Amino acid sequence: MGFVAPFSQSVRHWNLQETKQRSLQRERPRASGNPVWMLTMKRTLVVGGGGRLGRRVVRTLVEQQVPVLVAGRDPERAESAVRAYLREVGLERQGDLAFVAHEITEPAAVQAEQVFRQNDVDVVIDVAGPSRLTPLEPYTVDYKGNRELMRAASAGRGINHFILVTSLGTGRFGWPAALLNLAYGILFWKRRAELFLIDQVRRTAKRSPEGTESGGIRQFTIIRPAGLERATDNWGETHALQIRPADSIFGGTVSRLQVAQVAVLAALHPDASRNKIFELTTEQGVQQIDPIQQMESVSAQVLS
Repeated sequence: MGFVAPFSQSVRHWNLQETKQRSLQRERPRASGNPVWMLTMKRTLVVGGGGRLGRRVVRTLVEQQVPVLVAGRDPERAESAVRAYLREVGLERQGDLAFVAHEITEPAAVQAEQVFRQNDVDVVIDVAGPSRLTPLEPYTVDYKGNRELMRAASAGRGINHFILVTSLGTGRFGWPAALLNLAYGILFWKRRAELFLIDQVRRTAKRSPEGTESGGIRQFTIIRPAGLERATDNWGETHALQIRPADSIFGGTVSRLQVAQVAVLAALHPDASRNKIFELTTEQGVQQIDPIQQMESVSAQVLS
């Protein structure tokens, strides 16, 4: 597995601490001298890692000392963007980073297969999205490109965890989230990608109920954030993160950094995020509830 928690019973809480970099801090039991978390050398693949959300996912993984493989259309451009952002937040000398080319549109299948064949990846965090909004982009990127990525992840050895970031309103009609579908049916195609991922996990579970056979995707997490445009990285200082079950909210605002933190939490706490859909928004003037407790309160999707 990409993340091994030998003392998982003693690690239950994460806090969004008030630090200079608003980093995600892990609480460690004081009684034990043993490390709470042991990370294998397998990398976490961040697809779309050079984008605004992707850079924050990479930042959060770096803060947690997780080896990262960043996939982007132009790996040199992605590396420049990621390292510039890490330099801004004081992390330029930290992180085990590698960069790889992956054009999520054509030829999506060939490049995706190469990424998984040439790299030891066990967890995928997929935040890829259209670089420009044209009539075909929602289909070619949000559905077809992600579909081929999931197929490639399922091939060969397979992976343990695929985390997909989509959007509010993907699963059920509601205002104002549904307005996004006016952009060439983008919510429709995001939903198709969600369903394909769920089906891949269902097929894997049916073929290998105990998870002992290679191949497939063994679990998923789908994250549907509210609007991202208003919130800056310090949004969480005044707005408490709210994690809700599927099809329960249709508006609001959340920061990209908060979304990134939830994605990394999902990877590091697979039992709390296994086969679940999280919808994210924020609320001002309320106490922040432990995000892991919020994750655990959401029911898993039925795969049968």
